[in-house]
Amino acid sequence: MNNTKPDPNYRVFVAGTDPLPKASPLEGDRFCYNIVMYNYSHFKPKEYDFSKFEGPKPGEQAVNFTATKLDGECVKLSDFFGNWIVFETGSISCPIYESKIKPMNELARTFPNITFLVLYVREAHPGEKIHQHSSFEEKLSCARLARDEDGESRTIIVDDVEGSAHRLYGSMPNSVYVINPKGVVVFHGDWNDIDEVKNVLQERGTMTTRPKERYSGRPSFRGHKRGMLGTLRRAGWVAVWDFMKAFPIMVFKHIKKLKFQKEKNQCRT
Repeated sequence: MNNTKPDPNYRVFVAGTDPLPKASPLEGDRFCYNIVMYNYSHFKPKEYDFSKFEGPKPGEQAVNFTATKLDGECVKLSDFFGNWIVFETGSISCPIYESKIKPMNELARTFPNITFLVLYVREAHPGEKIHQHSSFEEKLSCARLARDEDGESRTIIVDDVEGSAHRLYGSMPNSVYVINPKGVVVFHGDWNDIDEVKNVLQERGTMTTRPKERYSGRPSFRGHKRGMLGTLRRAGWVAVWDFMKAFPIMVFKHIKKLKFQKEKNQCRT
């Protein structure tokens, strides 16, 4: 873990609690904050505020950012504009992301003309084996494991250690965005709902935006070699213990948000 003391002149943004800084539609301004606050060493429920989901909403321009491909090439999100984009966040210590690698790869093969991206972010459940990243090299190495050990065949782009792109897009561990060729967000979800993403892609020729927000944290461990516990154990027993301690609170927060989202979407219809 990085034990460097934060610069007292930096403004601290706490994931899920502080509003996002203003950013240009085409260039997400890099902002300063405490890197240790973002890269937590132990998972706790307070790290995620399920009552809200920040980031570009349907109908808004996708905020641009810079990331790095696994071969070291720097790219911008706007490099992929001109084509439909499905953009998911994930890390190898996130059981929900891990459970969706295989079905999302299958979806990518079903829609070969659509660009599928994975933004590799902070470790959702760090442990003593896969700990939180203290350098970009560590983060890049973990992202390569998603490809080499877990079979991720989509294009992986790695966020910086500070989480600049992740914060611009809500800071959730497994969110999803569908972006049209003009760079406008058509659909977003706090969690990647594969069936809903598929529906959006099938209707993309006639769709402008998907007005309903989606909140679905259900894993999809069909054919997954590790399962939830196995994913946490790979990160280490610290990750397992932290998850078990947080589990009751997380279940309550999920149920509360599902109820709120259902009522919100009913009001829109």
